[in-house]
Amino acid sequence: MQITHVASAGTLGLSAVDFKLTDRYADVDDNQHYQLETLLPMAPCVYPYRHIEVTDRSPIRRESFGIPTDSIVIGAFVSGLKLSRRCLSLWLDVMKRLPDARLAFSPVNPALAPLYAQLAGSAGIDASRIIFLPQFASDAENAARYT
Repeated sequence: MQITHVASAGTLGLSAVDFKLTDRYADVDDNQHYQLETLLPMAPCVYPYRHIEVTDRSPIRRESFGIPTDSIVIGAFVSGLKLSRRCLSLWLDVMKRLPDARLAFSPVNPALAPLYAQLAGSAGIDASRIIFLPQFASDAENAARYT
């Protein structure tokens, strides 16, 4: 038995693949007519995310990072491996259109911050537009980075 999953956009179109692990949000019932793989929907969602309460005592404050209150902060909380040239050129375009915006990274290991800065700099993103948010001890504190 072979199973593909919802991360494979659309269908593989291979008769050797028996099922596509999905959910009712990614594949509505009518999609079965257009796919060789038998849909295997999970309820309620194929991604098993657990709910994380966001702490109301977030240690992150704009003032502590020198960010003006009217600036937009764009969080790019991803692995450095995801910061491709294409991705960073798109971020540069966004930053040009939003001159007061800041791009926030939060590497799992603080020692990786220079790598992120180098990648962004090589794409033309000025270092003054980049901020680094620390990782925290709890999921609730880390989730607060998005608020």
